[in-house]
Amino acid sequence: MISENSSKKISRIKTDQTAIATFSNSQITAMLEVTRHQMDFPGIRNYALITLLYDTGCRISELLELKVDDCMSSNDSDTRLSDDFASSCSS
Repeated sequence: MISENSSKKISRIKTDQTAIATFSNSQITAMLEVTRHQMDFPGIRNYALITLLYDTGCRISELLELKVDDCMSSNDSDTRLSDDFASSCSS
């Protein structure tokens, strides 16, 4: 019987991590300005999505997994993400 894990002796290969490109504040402001004045469905949807991504810091892939049950509304002007979904965005 093997008493020791021999793979512990193998060191990991280090790879360079590249920084993820982000939007500047002026780019985000420009996107919000363009969509803010579009009163059709795509404009309102895009404004809501950009605002949600910016305000929560979640990734697009996480936003795509968002379900109605993940949103909690305490009144008409205050909708919050459930604690489970919010914690999945911050990890």
